[in-house]
Amino acid sequence: MLETAVFVALAVLVSSLPAFARPSLRLLAREAKIRAAVPYAAMAAQIPTLTPEAYDGAVRTLAEQELGEASTLTGRSPGLRAIVGSAAR
Repeated sequence: MLETAVFVALAVLVSSLPAFARPSLRLLAREAKIRAAVPYAAMAAQIPTLTPEAYDGAVRTLAEQELGEASTLTGRSPGLRAIVGSAAR
């Protein structure tokens, strides 16, 4: 039930974006695989200062790098290197 609600909410959000700003289905699928492999809780346990927004940005950046896609979305959070670098300081 919760999974269906999340899917519907995501579908509404994506459909409300302008066509040029919509992430590709390949990108969304890759992000889902990354999130399943490295959940926010697991990453936050390693990086206590991690915010959900930074996690989302890191997942998006990694998915883009793996697929070789450039982001068309604006306002991205810092990438994984920026997050890991700030946690190491």
